[in-house]
Amino acid sequence: MLLSTDRVPADLIAFAHGLIDHRGLGAHLAALNISDVAACGGEPTALLLNCALPADMRVADFRGFCDGVLDVARPLNCRVVGGDISSSPELSCSATVVGLCEAGRALLRGGAKKGDRVFMSRPAGLTPAAFHLLTERPGTRQVPAAVRSELNEALRYRAPMVELGRALAADGCCTSCMDNTDGLGQTLLELAEAGGVCIDVDTAAMRIPEAVRQVARLAGADEFDLALGPGHDFSLVGTLRADTSDEVLSALGAHGLYSVGAVTDGSGIRLSSTSGTRAFVPRGWNYFTSTEHSLTDVLKRD
Repeated sequence: MLLSTDRVPADLIAFAHGLIDHRGLGAHLAALNISDVAACGGEPTALLLNCALPADMRVADFRGFCDGVLDVARPLNCRVVGGDISSSPELSCSATVVGLCEAGRALLRGGAKKGDRVFMSRPAGLTPAAFHLLTERPGTRQVPAAVRSELNEALRYRAPMVELGRALAADGCCTSCMDNTDGLGQTLLELAEAGGVCIDVDTAAMRIPEAVRQVARLAGADEFDLALGPGHDFSLVGTLRADTSDEVLSALGAHGLYSVGAVTDGSGIRLSSTSGTRAFVPRGWNYFTSTEHSLTDVLKRD
């Protein structure tokens, strides 16, 4: 059995900027939680909602929110089985998802070994570049309307990659896996730390869309730093055994998976290119960076 929980705040960037409505917010919440089950190679079966609602929220908006949850859950045969509603000064909604996978087949984040392949499963950088635009960072005013539209679309909805997760679990070739909801760099770092290894990313293998490259050029930023920055595309990121066959790689590639590097000795993340190798320190969403250990040590003791 797989269990996970997460929430969406009222100031979710795409919602606060009007890129998604309440229905889109509900879809985001469902995808956010179901994506955790996908990252474990499981099948989502049930979802519980916990909604704290402001007194002046329109009933039609709340119905739209619930419809958005169903838009994502129903096609995956994941039933919304209940939850709770309460009042709050601002909108705050969370969900808990239940999933199932074959015993002993769950994908975890701590199994990467030296020599493993590193994989991603969606083009890198669309949501970080979109956040760069929405927060009006340097160079954003020069970005063409067509590029802006493409990047905004990436924030509206990204489906959780349940089929890929199940394929990875079934093949038994995946040594570690996570979903990207904090940024690719942050996700890779957590995989490296959990496995006690270094993840070496081949920058030439990263599939960075031209829209992302264009934003980086106009902002005077490094395109790889931008692509690996804070973002959430619900892709799966992880490692495969070094001896994974070409046949399996081809089958997984049909779900979007592609290789971007290798696991090596050491720690952290390295970016390798024709000009050399450099250490990379991610800037993903890690809310308690300075106090993380004091906040979690008491839980680990239990």
